[in-house]
Amino acid sequence: STTFKNYLNFIQHHLQRKSFSVEALKAGSKNQITLVHKRAKYPTFQVRNIKSNGDIWTGEGDGSTNVLPSSLSRNLYNENPLSMAFKISYGAFDYFTGGDMTGITGFGFPAWFDVETPVAKVVGKVDAMTLNHHGMRDASNEFFLHTLAPRVIVQQSWSSNHPGEEVLHRIISPATYEGPRDIFATYVHSETITTYGRWLTDHYKSIRGHVVIRVLHDGGQFMVYILDDTQRDLPIVKTFGPYTS
Repeated sequence: STTFKNYLNFIQHHLQRKSFSVEALKAGSKNQITLVHKRAKYPTFQVRNIKSNGDIWTGEGDGSTNVLPSSLSRNLYNENPLSMAFKISYGAFDYFTGGDMTGITGFGFPAWFDVETPVAKVVGKVDAMTLNHHGMRDASNEFFLHTLAPRVIVQQSWSSNHPGEEVLHRIISPATYEGPRDIFATYVHSETITTYGRWLTDHYKSIRGHVVIRVLHDGGQFMVYILDDTQRDLPIVKTFGPYTS
């Protein structure tokens, strides 16, 4: 796309000027993304790189293993399973985000399309997470949700098929994992609400607005704030919590 080509030109320009350096995300590393200011004041803060392209953290040290077949053709792949993933921790608080990661096989999808399962095995339980691939049908498999068992789920939605109906039932079902969960979406279309009805409206805490998660000192608790994104000053319209990490 024009946007991506422009981004590459931007990178190349600054590399030539030596304005900054460029490096790939290293799956398994916890020292690549670090605090710049007052690092000693927050010793429990950590960003663990979970996944980059086909490389996934092994769960030990900074090791990683590749889960994509070596025969994978450059012309026959879907880039969503190549998404980067992070686990952000602060004290007892853990947050996961995996971009457009996929996790459903069958329906013509090859086995390697499920990158959620190996990721879930090394991530473990978290307090909050972003719903993979906006809640599309090809992501958020049962094993992934059961293993992470988030108290708070954030869905970065923008299309009328966000979430997929199967995904909706997995994230609200107590059979997927025990305990309460609060679900927040950035934007759910009116067509989607009409289609799903109370299955959606009875289980989502918010269906429009920016979602801000603020972790309190030492990571023992966190809050969720919904901001009105139709106004420039982004006023807080709803507050949830405190949740215990």
